[in-house]
Amino acid sequence: MHAWQHLGHFFSSQLSSKEFWAAIIGAVVGGLMTVIAAILAQKQAAKDQRQRDLQTEQRILNNILRSIAAELKVLKTGNFDDLEKKIKQQSKNREQAQKNNLNPPPPLAMKLTEQNYFIVFESNAAALGRIDDKNLREDIIKVYGNAKGLVDHLNTMGREFQIYRHLSDTDPKKQVVAGMLTTLEDQLLNGLTKLQEEVGPLLKKIEQYLPGNGEHAVSEDVKT
Repeated sequence: MHAWQHLGHFFSSQLSSKEFWAAIIGAVVGGLMTVIAAILAQKQAAKDQRQRDLQTEQRILNNILRSIAAELKVLKTGNFDDLEKKIKQQSKNREQAQKNNLNPPPPLAMKLTEQNYFIVFESNAAALGRIDDKNLREDIIKVYGNAKGLVDHLNTMGREFQIYRHLSDTDPKKQVVAGMLTTLEDQLLNGLTKLQEEVGPLLKKIEQYLPGNGEHAVSEDVKT
């Protein structure tokens, strides 16, 4: 009985002690601060990771844009520039022949092509939605659409030319096909001229978008 009274007296004295309560409160506050610090650290780590992810996505996007620019330059200088010169010269030759009452020159020889000139664009088309510049996105899609249209047009000319070259000179149909090819040549020249006017400004826009010419980020759709 005496022991229980002694124990009760001990707890009573402890509960009435300021030092006791100060220790309890200090332990509770310390524990809460530790928990809060851990939560804040997790949030900061997640934020830092997200920032690193965005930076990685932007580097990938920049590399894709550089590849697209390179593909367009090759397409322009390696194919369309030379073709445009030939078509323009063909048009001048026809005008000169008509002016001098001479027979028009034969249609330009065209071949079907199975080469894919748009590998970079087609492989990365989905990534274009990450570009935060709406006008740049639309211009890239527009230029590639026109370029693909020209390649399809060239293949049409190639098929018609195969028909033309296998017809006898005495076959009346040959002149009909020649007339079709002349029309196709004029349409091709118009398309090439339009495309050439678009490619230069687009390459400049891509260059301005890339690092060193202003800060850009992936689309807001990616951030959210």
